[in-house]
Amino acid sequence: MSYIEDNGVLGEVKRDEYSLGILAKLPFLCLMVLGLLTIGLLMPLAIIEWFRIVSIEQGSTNRRIYSKKYLFSSKSEEMKIEEIASVISVQSKIQEFFNNGSVIVTSKDGRQMSLEHLSDPVNVMRDIDSMIKHEVSA
Repeated sequence: MSYIEDNGVLGEVKRDEYSLGILAKLPFLCLMVLGLLTIGLLMPLAIIEWFRIVSIEQGSTNRRIYSKKYLFSSKSEEMKIEEIASVISVQSKIQEFFNNGSVIVTSKDGRQMSLEHLSDPVNVMRDIDSMIKHEVSA
């Protein structure tokens, strides 16, 4: 069951779930290959890394954006659309080449929320910007 299905409010509709980029999955792929080469010796590490990847949930609804990580402990962040002051995309040159990166959302009171290891962070930034403009015009 997803985070929004568990914690959604009445009238809230899930818009997007932001997918992780290939660089976030690279450690898992390397551990899988090494696990096969070592005849299963590193497979437990690969399985833990896979659980780490599938436990990350980031997305948006019509009222807020959210990020939840819940491997061994649960850490969730959310920010209402009307509280958002700015949205920026952060990418290194390698991340830019693979179209990966992070989006940092800042609220009007100075809080920051980071959506990390995203595939196509520029599109995510534009999506959040359009939600803000739609909220302001409504």
